[in-house]
Amino acid sequence: MKETLTVRQPYASMLVTGRKHYEFRSWPLPERHTHKPILIHSAAREAKEIVGCTEETFKDGLNAARENGLFGAILGEVVFGRPFLIQPGLYAWPVIDSTAYVEPVRNVKGRLGIWK
Repeated sequence: MKETLTVRQPYASMLVTGRKHYEFRSWPLPERHTHKPILIHSAAREAKEIVGCTEETFKDGLNAARENGLFGAILGEVVFGRPFLIQPGLYAWPVIDSTAYVEPVRNVKGRLGIWK
């Protein structure tokens, strides 16, 4: 079973479709997970803040996720590169590769951090 990261919508969909180039977290991606596929799980809740995209892109992505029921699902896989510190307490994880599943794996409960 692959490792999984839960991300709120619309950012989960943006990651797997290659429209989001960095994931921002308060902690660095552990070295053992860099350059390896990680499943992307869409959280049950929506993101509240617009980060790293336009308001229009955010709203369009959120509307698409709502219309397609893309919450609480494994949407695809992403390979992250080595993270780097942007500012104290904020790391950027660069996306090296991404794959969106044609059919998401639905009704999956997520967890904090990276999980199996």
